[in-house]
Amino acid sequence: MLYVRAKFRLPPDARGPLAGVEQPTAVSSAAAGRGWLRSADPPPRQLNIVFLGDSLVTGVGCSAEASEARGPVLPRRVAELLAQQLGTSVAWSCVGETGADVSMLRTRMLPMLQSEIQRVTASGEGQRVDAVIVMTGLNDIKECLLFANPRLHPWRFGELSDQMPSDCALMTL
Repeated sequence: MLYVRAKFRLPPDARGPLAGVEQPTAVSSAAAGRGWLRSADPPPRQLNIVFLGDSLVTGVGCSAEASEARGPVLPRRVAELLAQQLGTSVAWSCVGETGADVSMLRTRMLPMLQSEIQRVTASGEGQRVDAVIVMTGLNDIKECLLFANPRLHPWRFGELSDQMPSDCALMTL
């Protein structure tokens, strides 16, 4: 185990943008049943999602071709799927750091999340962050198992969730 810990090097983070907007390309059957697609009403405003977390958010290991022009694959793909299902544009942004654990999210990344929420709110009339998707826990479990220290266990996530903004949905992956 010590040999692996000493020798292992993570692949680099994804290159490219850490934010984008995904547009629906075709109306899904789920979205077709919604009233705004059958009426003359305009579609709902753009949805805004912030991804907060570890290497899953930063796109560690994404191929250069997949990430160079469009950014980390997982956040982008989730936004694409939501745009398709909901029939409206979905803006996404990433606040992440490779190796982040719950403690790091609380101390270093929550202020960055607050700044991102303020940026979205200031970007236009009626805009707000609709959801924060938190991807964390793997690094906590790894440390807990490696050092047999239950204090590091990710059920400390409750402390993080208590500090999240209350006006948007909180989802964990």
